Amino acid sequence: MKKQYLLLLALTLTFSVNAQKKKNLSVNNIPTSQQLNFTSANERMKAFDQRKALEIKSLVNNVKFRSVGPTVMSGRVVDVDVNNQNPTEFFVAYASGGLWKTENNGISFSPLFDNEAVMTIGDIAVDWKTKGQTIWIGTGEANSSRSSYAGVGMYKSEDGGKTWQHKGLDETHHIGKVILHPTDPNTVWVAALGKLYTANKERGL
Repeated sequence: MKKQYLLLLALTLTFSVNAQKKKNLSVNNIPTSQQLNFTSANERMKAFDQRKALEIKSLVNNVKFRSVGPTVMSGRVVDVDVNNQNPTEFFVAYASGGLWKTENNGISFSPLFDNEAVMTIGDIAVDWKTKGQTIWIGTGEANSSRSSYAGVGMYKSEDGGKTWQHKGLDETHHIGKVILHPTDPNTVWVAALGKLYTANKERGL
């Protein structure tokens, strides 16, 4: 019986010691055969362009769909940007539901980001000096969970969300914060989490 206790104690100590060892998690130390082949942002953007081209040719391209139930479930709100001069006007960004705008204090909302490459958002910044016409979106939800989907960088609209331009930072994957310079509209700070489970250069501020 004592031998069994001693053996159990030895195994417990062994596991405890090994658990405290520092592991080198650098992707360079992972054998090539075990590394995942990630889909790059460039590949995803190319696939999006192909889908849009097929959509234009589709027989049901002009058919409008609407949800008929049975339930309507809300999603994760990642940011709300309110017009200080008119609090009934504001934008709401969702983790995987795009960008929406209301001008009547939330009685009704209009979607503004449904036709872009991704609908996952980490943060938004609105320049209200342009009456809400200039909007920056950092794509990719910044929560580190398996249900957090990656984005493809930064987008900008100069017409209130009617049209969008992709502005780069393709491989940031998850953007947590976008801040506009208070006086210089051409300066924007972006905080990027990067890929969740591996190293990449497009990470940081």
